[in-house]
Amino acid sequence: MKKTATILLILFMVTSVFSQVQESDLIGTWSVIKLEINTANLDNIDREHYEPLKKALKESIFEINADKSFTLKIDFKDLEDYVQNVIWSFNKETAMLTVNDRIGGKNEDEGTIIDFKVYENKGQFLFTALDDLFYLYVKKDNVSTTNPEYANKTLEIKHGDANEFSDSNLANIWTDANSLNDLAWHAYLEHNDIDVLLKAIKIIERSVALQRNTFNLDTHASLLYKTGNYTKALKKAKEAIESAKNDNIDYSETTKLIDKIIDKL
Repeated sequence: MKKTATILLILFMVTSVFSQVQESDLIGTWSVIKLEINTANLDNIDREHYEPLKKALKESIFEINADKSFTLKIDFKDLEDYVQNVIWSFNKETAMLTVNDRIGGKNEDEGTIIDFKVYENKGQFLFTALDDLFYLYVKKDNVSTTNPEYANKTLEIKHGDANEFSDSNLANIWTDANSLNDLAWHAYLEHNDIDVLLKAIKIIERSVALQRNTFNLDTHASLLYKTGNYTKALKKAKEAIESAKNDNIDYSETTKLIDKIIDKL
């Protein structure tokens, strides 16, 4: 339990720097749309836990409820049962959201399970985990957390079967830039079929047309790289970095992508 507690005490921070977050901004259900790794900090985590935790975080869901209850839905044995039905508090001055067990209470150190710092920039949130090892780009879901069909609806498009790229699924998210980016990024990570990847490029182009941002520009560059369009991939990756600089978002993973693209040119 001590190792688990140590992991939990350094888990989940949100970083960016522009607008001040209100407590009401946090209330809702958040799902991960993209995960990046800061490999320089790998020594901060037991290697035995690294791969399963990385996979679990990519599919994790955070529920921050108005009644102060907090739930983390994650398929990771050291966390999944420990962070259920706990309470949260928010310090607006420090932008620090703290999750406590109900026995410890918010003023007792031994009751603290998770601390994470929260900043929001142009509607985008970034959760960093394990002392800046994992960067979790998240979106707020519009589905009520009391709906038992919530999880299936959320994951159907990201990790569904052959229908995940169907016209009906695309129609449901065609005006949602974040969901389109989510689906395109999933295609980049999980698919190698050229027809699927080319369709994903059309999907991410639609996302960029709706709301051009660091995240979908990076996804666009990644898909172009994977399909062998290296010159255009380099251009889009540079655009993603420029956007990240403007919004004070970490772009280390995009820099690594550029290095891979240059190796191919």
